[in-house]
Formats: sequence, C-alpha cells, structure tokens
Amino acid sequence: MTKNRTGISLKRKSGIPLYIQLKNQIEKRIQLGHWSPGQKLPTERELAEELGISRNTVSSAYKELELEGILISQQGRGTFVADKTELWTGQDRKAKLLKVIDLAIEEATQLSFRLDDFLAIALERAREKKEFLRLVRLAFVASTEEYCQYFVQVLEPRAGVTVKPVLLSQLYENKGLLTKTFADVDLVVTTFFYLNEVQQLLSHLDKPVIGIAMNLEPETIVELARIPLGKKVGLVCRSESFAKNFLEMSDSFGFGNYQMSVTQASSGDELRSFLEMVDIVAVSSDRMEDVLTIVGDGKPIIELRYRPDLGSINNVKSAILELQEK
Repeated sequence: MTKNRTGISLKRKSGIPLYIQLKNQIEKRIQLGHWSPGQKLPTERELAEELGISRNTVSSAYKELELEGILISQQGRGTFVADKTELWTGQDRKAKLLKVIDLAIEEATQLSFRLDDFLAIALERAREKKEFLRLVRLAFVASTEEYCQYFVQVLEPRAGVTVKPVLLSQLYENKGLLTKTFADVDLVVTTFFYLNEVQQLLSHLDKPVIGIAMNLEPETIVELARIPLGKKVGLVCRSESFAKNFLEMSDSFGFGNYQMSVTQASSGDELRSFLEMVDIVAVSSDRMEDVLTIVGDGKPIIELRYRPDLGSINNVKSAILELQEK
C-alpha cells in the first residue's frame, strides 16, 4: 500500500487501476471536508512523487474529476476544489428525487389514497425491491482479473446485487463445469468484445447474456496520441471483435498518424515474426504476458486498458430490475 501525508492510500495489488483509486480517494477527502471548496491541490508532480506513481496517473485522475466538475484547473495557478459543493451534498439528485415523490403523492391523492396509505405502500415496495436485488446473482465474464474486480467494485454498491467474477479463459478450461458454474446465476454480463463468444459458449444454459461498452482509459489515450508520425504499430489481441472495436475507436480519436497491423497469433514463432516487423506494440491486457515474454524491454509497449462505460452500467441495472417482471 502506498500512502502519503495527504492521507491518500493506494493498493498496488488490488487489481483496480491506480488512477481510479486516486480519483476515489480525492473524492472521499472532499466529501469528508478534508479538502474544502477553493482549496489548492498538490501539483501533479508533487503528488506523483509523494505516492511513488507516474505523473500521467495523477493527471488522469485530475482530468476525470475536472470533467465531473469536482476540480477546476487554472493555467499558471494550479488545480483547485470546485465551488459546486452541491455535487457532494447530493442536493441536485435529492431535488430530482423529491420531484418524483411529489408527483407520486399527487397521483396517489387523485386515486383517493391517504398520505399514510401512500407511505405504507411505498415502504413495502422499497423493501420488496431491496430483497429482490439481494437475491439476484450476476456473473461478469472478462478477459482479465482487473476488469472483473473493477466491475464488481462499480456495480455491487450501486445496484445492491451479488456479482460473481468469471475469467473468459475459465469458460474454455472448464467446459464440462459450465452448468455448475452458472447454476445460481440470473444474468450474465460481458463486454461487447466477447459478447458473441460468450453467448455461443453458454447457449445451452438458457441464461440471458448482455454486453457492456468499454472505454479506453485516459492514460492509454494519451499514450496512443503520442505515437510519432509514420511509426509501424502492431496490435496484439485475442479476437477480431476486439481489433475491430479498437480500430474504430482509434479512428474516432483521430489516431491516423501511424500504420497499424493486427494479429491474433497464439503460437510463439508466428507472434515473434509479427512483433519483429513493428516499431511499437499495442496489446490487449490479456495478451500482455505473451508479448512481454518475446519483446521484454526491446521496444515500446502500450497496454490497452479499458473500463466499463457508466451508461452501460445503468443498462445492466435496468436489466436486473426487468428480471423481477419475468
């Protein structure tokens, strides 16, 4: 665990990307009032040195918080806690919820229910939902433990369900145990990269399988944007769907300054030949070990790190609630 005088703690072996841990720690300190609106934060370099992490990691965390309106950056002055404290007190969300409740009360009144009746019915309904969610078991299938753990961290507290992480490799290694592995699972979630693959592998189980979008982490985007003009880049991944998604995403970001070649080669000789022909390697997280074994420190390697899109997380929560209606 890495800790500094600001009280921020990072767990290097947790499986959660460091910049996400840092972002969450900063949020927590602001929520608790340790850092107040208008207060200046340590510079990226200062915080990176104190925590023993890269400056890019700190930069990614700060940028995410700026996009959410939590921090504000002033050129030449530094980074500060934004004045919009209502983001942390939850006033905006609470105000919206109160409007929904007011509308429900108005409808109930028109249906001749007393306020006491409305309160009793609403409380009972909330208890039913909470109990249902407590019993729901969701399996998340991903290519790496890091993605599995991050998804669990994001969804379990927000949806109130139990998430069972499953590595994609386990579906191939234990085909005879799939029925047992997913016996108590109500919903299977995976990334769009592997949706078709997982649907085929689990087609005999009659379990709903839905896909979620994964976005490149900001630090990875920065690394890709810095690739010099004319360099030969080799993409190493497991599936054609991953390669297609990455290439489409690269085009959308305007990463057209380099030549891109793609391989899903699994044999050492074939992969070695491919890697010898490129200047820089872009590799999916689940193929990092394969590439490092061959390349080592011989040429630059960019690990393509993704995380779940928040819109997709909301879709998963909607799918969970739909289970109750079946």
